[in-house]
Amino acid sequence: MGYLFLIVASILGIIKGYCGKRVSTRISKTTDAIFSNLFRMLLCSAIGVISIIISDGFLTFNIGYTGLIISILSGISNAAFVVSWLFAVKYGAYMMVDVFLSLGLSVPIALCAIIFNEKIDWNHYLGFVLLIVSVIILCSYNNNIKGKLTPKLTILLLLCSLSSGFSSFSQKWFVKYSGGNLVSSFNFYTYLVASLVLFICYVLSNKEKQKQENSFKIKSVIAYIFVMSVALFFNSYLLTLAASMLPAIVLYPLSTGLSLTLSAAMSSVVYKEKLSTKCITGIILAFISLTIINLL
Repeated sequence: MGYLFLIVASILGIIKGYCGKRVSTRISKTTDAIFSNLFRMLLCSAIGVISIIISDGFLTFNIGYTGLIISILSGISNAAFVVSWLFAVKYGAYMMVDVFLSLGLSVPIALCAIIFNEKIDWNHYLGFVLLIVSVIILCSYNNNIKGKLTPKLTILLLLCSLSSGFSSFSQKWFVKYSGGNLVSSFNFYTYLVASLVLFICYVLSNKEKQKQENSFKIKSVIAYIFVMSVALFFNSYLLTLAASMLPAIVLYPLSTGLSLTLSAAMSSVVYKEKLSTKCITGIILAFISLTIINLL
C-alpha cells in the first residue's frame, strides 16, 4: 500500500509542478511569489480542516507539543521551499531543478539514520556520489538551456534542496512520533504555520512601500493556484502515509526516481526543453544512483 500511495503522490507532484511553472511565468518580484504562495497555503489549510473533520474528527486537532514542534519545522521548511522553488523553475531548466532537489535526500536519510537508527550501507554512499555527478552534468545542461548558472540561482537551488529535505524529514519524524496517526492534523498545522511564515514575510517585504504599478494579478493564476493547493495537500498527505510504511532510504530515493521520470516527460513535451546528451546522461546517472541506493 505504501508504494501505491507513493505513485499517486508522485503524479500529484507533477500536476503541482506543471501549475507552479505556469505561475512562475507571471511573477517578477519576491512579493509576488510570497503572496501567491500565501494564498496557496491558506487554501491547503482549509483543505486540511475539511480532511480532519471527515477522516479523524474535531478531537484530532490536538497533536501534542511534540507534534506542534514537528509541524512548525515542517511549515517553515515548506514556506522556504515553495518560494525558492517558484523562482528556481522561473530562472532554471525544469529538469535541472528537479534533479538538484534530489540532493535534499541526504537530509532525511542522514537524520533518520542518526535519530531513528535506520541503517546506511556502502551502496547508499556510492549512490549519493553518482547523484552529485548527475547534478553537476545537469548544471552544465542548464547553462545551455537557460544560460550560465548564477550565484543567485545556485543559492535558490540549495535552499530548495535543503528545505525539501527538512520537509521530508518532518514527515518521517511525525509518523514515528504519532505511530502513523493524525496525518490530516499534521498537514493542516504544517500549512497553517507556512501561511503564518509567508504572511510575516509578505508584511516585512512591503514595509517600505513603493508606489509602483504591480503587473502581477492574482486572478490570472487563481485556477493554477487552486489546483496546486489540492495537489500539494494530497501529495504531502500520501507521502506522510507512505512514510509510515516504508523506510526513508527506500521512500525518498524512489520518490525522486518517479519524479524524475515524470518530469523528464513533462519538460520535454510541455516546456519543449530539449533532452540533450548532457540531460539524458544526467538523468541516467541519477537513475543508476537511485537503483544502487534501493536495490544493492
